[in-house]
Amino acid sequence: TSATQLLNAARQGDAAKVRELLEAKVDVNSASAYGVTALALACDHGHESVVQLLLQNGADPNAADSFYRASPLTWAVMRKRSAIVQLLLDAGARNVDAALTTAASTDQKEIAQTVLGSNRFSPEGFHTALKISRLRAATSPAADAVRSEEHTSELQSHHDLVCRLLL
Repeated sequence: TSATQLLNAARQGDAAKVRELLEAKVDVNSASAYGVTALALACDHGHESVVQLLLQNGADPNAADSFYRASPLTWAVMRKRSAIVQLLLDAGARNVDAALTTAASTDQKEIAQTVLGSNRFSPEGFHTALKISRLRAATSPAADAVRSEEHTSELQSHHDLVCRLLL
């Protein structure tokens, strides 16, 4: 079907085919039997130009699949694709707190900086990410330096503090 072709083209990063299918009025939010969209596949496989094209044509940045319950933002964060994370945040992706805590728990400084730069995280999400960062830092060779820095600049911006802890 045309929907399957769109999913395959997005997975393969074939922007020309995706454009052709969208111009033929294939639903940009078509999904597989498990609810996986073309946008999720493009995010998962790192096809930034396809992500951009799909978003420009109305792809839902919050459509979660029915198997993993993963959104395009989830896939982009898990695959460490910061440019795609930025595109999704700009398009209104939700669940920003989960993206921030995942970045903190997996030492993804660039992703954390991108999410923090969006200023769309909640205080609770920030504090959870901060706790995770502190726990990770406590098990690293730089733990003393992190703890020392933490106490001397408690009033520093959330963005700078989390990024320092993720180093």
